[in-house]
Amino acid sequence: MMQQRPYSWSVSPLSDNGVGEPSSALWKSFTEPRLACSSAIVGGGLLAMNWVVNATVATQYLHPDPVQHALSIVRELGLVGDGACLLTAVDVEFNARFAAEEGVIVMATAGITSMGWAAVPAAPEVARPGTINIVVEVPEPVSPAALVNLVMTTTEAKAQYFAEAGHPATGTPTDAVVVLCPQGPVTMDGQYGGPRSRWGAVVARAVLAALHARDRKLNE
Repeated sequence: MMQQRPYSWSVSPLSDNGVGEPSSALWKSFTEPRLACSSAIVGGGLLAMNWVVNATVATQYLHPDPVQHALSIVRELGLVGDGACLLTAVDVEFNARFAAEEGVIVMATAGITSMGWAAVPAAPEVARPGTINIVVEVPEPVSPAALVNLVMTTTEAKAQYFAEAGHPATGTPTDAVVVLCPQGPVTMDGQYGGPRSRWGAVVARAVLAALHARDRKLNE
């Protein structure tokens, strides 16, 4: 049975987490397609999206074809059109965190068991599971270049979270980001997405707040 979450996100059960066990997916659909920049395994690149999904998979995820598994999740949810499907070993039903500021909405799930530095010596050891998935919604149209820049700003904010939380890392090996905005005419505010731009500054603060909310919940 579908359950509602903040900011029109929903949680639905899934039949297969990649090893034949039940799991769940956090998803959101849009009445009008959103322009997006995405690093998702399904729905990556610059495209117009009708929906976005963040699905829980097994901790030891060894599915032979993750793309086809992600597409099967989308079909099971009954979603149509184009969108992004993110995968994570974190239980999205209980561990999603949200933040909002000035119309920007951020959803984040964070598993940081395999956190580390981006630049490491050649041929590093195979990493343990760990994924930070971040979905950012900007309330006004922005240019494709600004969307790319907002992905960069989101990543900078994630690295700031690691520094402020005292973690010696910049992220995990399998982090993913999706940034979406409405389609339409772009004003001057929508031409840029860096951390001191109109929307970049808000996005950075909201991403940081959503990630810190994870630690506050764990410490309750």
